[in-house]
Amino acid sequence: MGKKARIEHFSRMLSFVFSVILVLVFICNIGSVSAYTYITVDYPSAINTFFQGINDSGQIVGYYDDTDSTSHGLLYDWPKGEFLRIDYSETSQTILYDINDLGQVVGIHRDGSGDSPFLFEKNGLQGLPLYQGHTTVYEGINDSGYIAGYHSYYYYSTHIHGVVCDLNKNSCQDIHYTEARHTYFHGINDLGQMIGEYQDWNGNWHGLLYNTGNQQFQPVEHDWFRATLCDINTSGQIVGWSGDNGILYDPRTGEFQTLKYPGADLTRLYGINDMGQIVGWYSNESGSHGLIVLPGTAEVPLPPSLLLLASALISFPILKKRRAQ
Repeated sequence: MGKKARIEHFSRMLSFVFSVILVLVFICNIGSVSAYTYITVDYPSAINTFFQGINDSGQIVGYYDDTDSTSHGLLYDWPKGEFLRIDYSETSQTILYDINDLGQVVGIHRDGSGDSPFLFEKNGLQGLPLYQGHTTVYEGINDSGYIAGYHSYYYYSTHIHGVVCDLNKNSCQDIHYTEARHTYFHGINDLGQMIGEYQDWNGNWHGLLYNTGNQQFQPVEHDWFRATLCDINTSGQIVGWSGDNGILYDPRTGEFQTLKYPGADLTRLYGINDMGQIVGWYSNESGSHGLIVLPGTAEVPLPPSLLLLASALISFPILKKRRAQ
């Protein structure tokens, strides 16, 4: 074989090797994709079950509806598979929103006079303060005893403002974004970051992050007309919902993705812990069901056409050599 022929042969081999590498890289990239495991949990004999918050120990809080359409608070110890019913009183309905790693729970009880916030812990139940006497809802609690929520605020007309309270100091602070007509906060992580949304004066909705440390606001933009951002963990992952689907924000990509229970008419995501475990609920023809969403990866079977292509590329030099013989 002459020098020129050897160079041409070497060039063809380089092209072939490069093609094989491209195909293998493509195959490896689609061989596994991000996936989620969905787990359904129903309170025994309940008509509907709703999960709202989860701590790092896997304790989940929420509520369920009985056959009389009365709502009862629930605490589900996921590792043990045990439920605990929590009612503020026998004459009111109870909804639990969040639980921290100390087992402290925030919620509301509802009776003829309206909604009233409360705290549940080992020592029992106790009412929480109404900010300046206004209707107040606390939906998030962190391990430092800070609770986040919102309250009605009257200034010529009714507005909604955010609020954060330090249970250890028994002090609360009004939190309102200056560009907003209404400000809502639903969750708070152990870094003191609060998540929620605000409505501007044109009626448009935007996600909103507030840092209690430096007292700075940061709008969280998304592509939906309205999204409710419900919780944030210490990694900056945010869960919530928009339209009929749950949503998850990944700070590594700066993007939201849609999560939906297979076959569900409606999916809502409300809580996320520091392991990335998510809770919420979904609805279908049989009612509403508690939902746990686990992050992970799943192997995806390769299309037969790609396997055939890879096999052909690998076999090509062998067949060519046999023909030459």
